[in-house]
Amino acid sequence: MGKITTMHEVVKSMILNYGASVPEAIRPVTENVAKALNLYPRKGVLAEGSDADVLLLDRNYDIDTVISGGTLMMREKKVLEKRDV
Repeated sequence: MGKITTMHEVVKSMILNYGASVPEAIRPVTENVAKALNLYPRKGVLAEGSDADVLLLDRNYDIDTVISGGTLMMREKKVLEKRDV
């Protein structure tokens, strides 16, 4: 059975192994997905009126901070809030 790859791993690989810029690497998993699901511009973009969903990466492109709906969920790689999905 093959390995399951996360979207984060795909984005990181695009940047580190294929030379994509950060905007080029994240657009397919943010803005493009939101548009395909008719959630844009509420989701998939940082803009006035959109949901406050933000993911910050460290200098190694690992997940450092997560903000969901304006709530700080993860900071310095430590989970602060848990939500049922």
